[in-house]
Amino acid sequence: MVVTKIIMSNKGNLHEQGFNYALAAALRKCFPAWSTDGYISAERAGAGDYGGRRIDISVDIPDMPRVAVECAYGGDDGKDAANRIADEGIRLDTAISVNIPPAFQGMTEQQAETALDAGAQIGYAVLQRGGYRFPRPGYITGGVRDLAAFMQVASVSKDSVEEVADEVVGRINRAAATLAAGLPATDIADISARMSQRSTLTGMRTIAVLWLDALLVQNMIRRANPAIAKLPLHTETVRPQSLVKEWRKILETNWRSIFEPAVVALERAAASYDKCIGEALRALLEGVEILNSARLGSHINVGAELFPKISEDRKQAAAFYTMPSTAELLAALTIEARDRGRGDWRDPDLFKRMKIADLACGTGTLLRAGLHRVAMLHTANGGDADSLGVLYRDSMESGLTGADVSPIASHLSVSSLVLEGSGQKYSTSNIGWVGVGHKTASRLGGLSTGSLEFFVKSDTADVFSTHETVHHGKKEQTPRTWIKAEDASFDYILMNPPYSRTRKGQSAFDIAGLSGDQRKGCQKRWSKLTADQPADKRAGMAASFLCLARNKVKPGGKIGFVLPLTAAFAQSWDKTREMLVTEFENILAVAVPGGSAGAKNMSADTHMGEMLLTATRKKTETENISPVLCIALDKLPGRCGEAGEVGRAIMQAVQTLTDSHCQVFAGAAEIGRIARFEPAQASSPWSHLSAHNAELGVVASKLASGVLEDLATQQQTKLNCPFTTLDKLFTVGPTHHRIGHMRGGDPIGAFVLDKIQNENDALGRNRALWVANAKTQTALRVLPTHKGVVADQKAAAAIVDKRGTLHYARGLRWTSQKLVAATTPHPVYGGAAWTTLQADDENLLRAFALWANSTLGAVVHWTRGSRTQQGRAGVQVNAIKQIPCPDLRQLPPPRLAAAAAAFDRLAARQLLPVCQLHADPARHEIDQAVMEMLDLPPAPATLAPLRRLWCAEPSVHGGNAQALVMLNSQKQ
Repeated sequence: MVVTKIIMSNKGNLHEQGFNYALAAALRKCFPAWSTDGYISAERAGAGDYGGRRIDISVDIPDMPRVAVECAYGGDDGKDAANRIADEGIRLDTAISVNIPPAFQGMTEQQAETALDAGAQIGYAVLQRGGYRFPRPGYITGGVRDLAAFMQVASVSKDSVEEVADEVVGRINRAAATLAAGLPATDIADISARMSQRSTLTGMRTIAVLWLDALLVQNMIRRANPAIAKLPLHTETVRPQSLVKEWRKILETNWRSIFEPAVVALERAAASYDKCIGEALRALLEGVEILNSARLGSHINVGAELFPKISEDRKQAAAFYTMPSTAELLAALTIEARDRGRGDWRDPDLFKRMKIADLACGTGTLLRAGLHRVAMLHTANGGDADSLGVLYRDSMESGLTGADVSPIASHLSVSSLVLEGSGQKYSTSNIGWVGVGHKTASRLGGLSTGSLEFFVKSDTADVFSTHETVHHGKKEQTPRTWIKAEDASFDYILMNPPYSRTRKGQSAFDIAGLSGDQRKGCQKRWSKLTADQPADKRAGMAASFLCLARNKVKPGGKIGFVLPLTAAFAQSWDKTREMLVTEFENILAVAVPGGSAGAKNMSADTHMGEMLLTATRKKTETENISPVLCIALDKLPGRCGEAGEVGRAIMQAVQTLTDSHCQVFAGAAEIGRIARFEPAQASSPWSHLSAHNAELGVVASKLASGVLEDLATQQQTKLNCPFTTLDKLFTVGPTHHRIGHMRGGDPIGAFVLDKIQNENDALGRNRALWVANAKTQTALRVLPTHKGVVADQKAAAAIVDKRGTLHYARGLRWTSQKLVAATTPHPVYGGAAWTTLQADDENLLRAFALWANSTLGAVVHWTRGSRTQQGRAGVQVNAIKQIPCPDLRQLPPPRLAAAAAAFDRLAARQLLPVCQLHADPARHEIDQAVMEMLDLPPAPATLAPLRRLWCAEPSVHGGNAQALVMLNSQKQ
């Protein structure tokens, strides 16, 4: 095909065609592989693949879907790019729309190319089949290298990845079924015992995944190093015995953790059941061909895309796997271009002195994202093909450290990293399988706990290297290797740790293959290993792994974590939050307001609120408390290309933040907001996090310290009463465990409790406000829900004086419950849903009930309650003690008495659910009484905007249909 190039004059006046040639030339310099003739062409027209249709720039790179780039001065809002996708004669899934800035019109083509090489800014957006556009609306602004990095990842549509992943999973399942049907039960049991120990897959699926992975890596090695791997891979000609020889030959060079377990299984079965094995391998080779023909290259890997689809019991072990797009976002936020100079990023020996770790690596998604991020920065700063090969080799030999308790997961971690490169040979790696449930020689005793052992040592054996194998009738022992993780040795630590906790001996270390006694032994050792760490076991393993990262990261190094949202709020995380804000700086916390909701998940199948955390270890110890920049994203990026740009947009906003809050933009679209949170105490909950409205988060935080800010005027009023915490006003508790248990439940506490059947039975001894009932607890004064029979005389005597008439909600549901605090006509115990607050002054109790159920009291509770689940704000008993409130003891007695009288007047008024307080006349009367109690101006003018914005928070309304209807009706 002949392409006629339009020659521009030296005087400038650059037309769009000339810009196309300049941009194509600049793109060819962005990545080593892109410089090959024919891969990137401008103004391509004629027959062939494009059916005579002209495309501004065609990007046709092997291992990457074809992309059309359409350019226009001022942009055309993606019209031409959309037309390219809609044109069935071209058959493209992805097109890029480029907005050419007017400044280029005065240039020559050569000047434009030079300007683009130097970083001149352009606008760009991606469009894909199905109506996807990012950003929507507008264009991202960046240089040509930003565009190239974006295009490299954004070229792969999410739908195509899902479609291909499903097809390959089908081949894995077919291969596993073939093995299960064709092998004798004794052989299946033997192979399963060897292969699936500590695995979340059945034995046959484990084998199928191991073989698929080996075939993929073999295929890559054959392209890069044909002297090492010569055997062609065709479904028609594959022979198990030939494959054994080929994999044995590859093992002589390395790739041991990939091929060793695969060849053990293949050699064991192929000797007697060649036909059955051959059929299974052919199914897997079909999977390899599907991946190759889809041109997804390194954009899909068995670990990130396939493993969560075939794993059986990851929920039981809290082994949730990081979404690839989440990993890319976290890597972009943690590994920044400004961390190093251009020369450092360009240096091929960078991984000889820079280290990245994930000590709960799973299938390697975060390590892979970290490697991808470094490789992108390397090439963006001038690295070439040769230096990139050195970088990949060194990443495997020394730059990356990974450990996991699952052998199949750590195996997939290694292979996914190998597949990220292009077949470079490497010696040893620092990624492997760490043992759980084995006896330890440590003075602490107990059984091994996987990566938690790094608390007391700098290395641990890779269990892969301790397996005996059989080859030609002789036992062989793989040379023992070690995974090293020395203190203060890593530049970056990226992790999505297990969230599991110990509950009555369950959950934590509930790993396939461990007995109950082994699990208890691991839990015992976990307690000893973390005894001196700022981590409460009630917070779960995630807090312990965060402390481990704090020990292992260098001063000045950075951590990037996926964590449960409870980390920002729960009292059990107090010590860990204190450690973070005192020992780290430049802290970013990212969440999607509203808790868990399908597409908002950061990990596969958690169905719970999560957050991203990045922070830099302080180089010198200080007593300063670092602020936390709380980022609320409207939605998580669901695609990797989008994730990188969202990360870049966040960091641009962070670097320009001059106020307490600002917006985050991608193109012309606001995609999130940032609020600066200044903790009052080091352990304070991060109240701004997951607040949709950043300004509201700031106002709520001020209110919790006793300052009311008018959202409309920004006028601040100090409440005419000093603030304190609940434990200073009241005796709080006891916990429900001390009170008793429901009949038929675990025999704990003083009483056996039964439900009260009618109002006449509410009066009597040993009554309790045990549960929350949104249907009956509709006013400030309620009746007890349960009655108790003494089960333990001593325990009952110890709490006989712990009854009260005021009770605070523990597991509050904004969407259905009406009360933050409830009162009972007579003193009763609290319970599982209510915690008793005691004081001698009856006026104080009544006045506080008004405060807690006012708009101000609800908002303050919101700053402390967990936002892990939509529409809920649970608090632990110890956290209740620390909830801020006015010190009502300081009010003049007449005002306190007037508040108590107002309570008596309002006690029977029927209330709407708290999330509807903006439209609740009874709640507004409570608000007015509280304003009078605090000697503040009338409520409507000050509180109306606060009510409206707070009820509009996703974490408050929780998507409740009635609440949304009421919010929308108020807009009209």
